[in-house]
Amino acid sequence: MTPHFGSRRLEVGATGPGFAMYDLPEGIKRRIPLGLTYATPPSGALGARVDALLGEGTPLPRGDRGGFDHTTWMPLKCLFPDADVPMLELAYPYVSEAEAFKIGRKLAPLRDEGILFVASGGMTHNLAAMEIGANPPAYALEFDAWASERLATEDADALIDWRTKAPAANLAHPDDGGHYRVLLVAMGVALAGGTARATFPITGFEATMSKRSVELA
Repeated sequence: MTPHFGSRRLEVGATGPGFAMYDLPEGIKRRIPLGLTYATPPSGALGARVDALLGEGTPLPRGDRGGFDHTTWMPLKCLFPDADVPMLELAYPYVSEAEAFKIGRKLAPLRDEGILFVASGGMTHNLAAMEIGANPPAYALEFDAWASERLATEDADALIDWRTKAPAANLAHPDDGGHYRVLLVAMGVALAGGTARATFPITGFEATMSKRSVELA
């Protein structure tokens, strides 16, 4: 799930062989080697399983996207460089934070079936104030620290009510908050079984952008 693939309703992406879309700004696109791809196996069976968990008896709508967003295939290329694992994009739905968490809880049975849920977002996301090479501003540091502390204590209520409880939330996420809100779905998946220990294999900043990576297991 990535905020770069959003919808007003729950829907899934293509279930055929994976295809890496180069939907990036031109300056970044020019830095990617020509011919780089991410051709995963077809994911029809996974799509049917997601339908069973979320579709309430009917298949979820299929989006018209022809491939994977760069925020999907780029991190997965690092995790599974051979592209030998079926992969399915689930649209980030514009629903309330509590509802996003509930969607994750409905998907929780996938964990016991050996299926990995990945939410590709950002703990802070203020592109308007981004200045390459600058030190992280205080508001980004404060929000990142607050979120990591709440994750460590499994304080789902505070993380769901982040707009009112987190420090500098409107500076850390001056947009719709989608880069944070995908985390709530992942939390629902992880906490459906009761508890989930949070670890942070990657931390640090690039100016306003937190690079914190969260593993919930």
